[in-house]
Amino acid sequence: MEINTIVVGGVGAIVSTLTYASGARKGKAEARLTDVKAARERAALDREQAEASQAEAAAKLDAVAGGLNARLDTLTADIQQVRHEMTPNHGGSIKDAVRRIETTLDKHTTRFDYIDREIAGLHREIDGLQRELSATQTQIKGLGHEIGDIRTTRDRDHVDYDERLRRLEHTKEHE
Repeated sequence: MEINTIVVGGVGAIVSTLTYASGARKGKAEARLTDVKAARERAALDREQAEASQAEAAAKLDAVAGGLNARLDTLTADIQQVRHEMTPNHGGSIKDAVRRIETTLDKHTTRFDYIDREIAGLHREIDGLQRELSATQTQIKGLGHEIGDIRTTRDRDHVDYDERLRRLEHTKEHE
């Protein structure tokens, strides 16, 4: 009877340990997935801001170009202004702004590629954890069957012991 209790207690400890380990690994993977998703959202926001800056730069260019047709007498001065904006001047020109925006978009594209690879890795890790969990559940089911077999054997032995005791008591009464 003590051996049965020890076996059942040991099995319970093993099941608890396996369940805890699987849950902890899954929790870490989900936390990492959440972090990666948050980084992706930040990158998307940065990209939207960069696109807004690009739209603003394009709007400036349209304003400059739109005024050229209306003012033929000042065409030369306006062309000089457009040339000034389109010539790199260490940061103040539209050309410099567009280069900064393109560089920022390239960085974001690289960041998105990295995030996509991380998410794919996390999906693979989650799939592995799900397979481990399934195997653990199968082991637990097997342990449940073993416990049932132990209980059946115990019950059968007890019935046999009870029968022997009754026979002994019966023989003692007839003596």
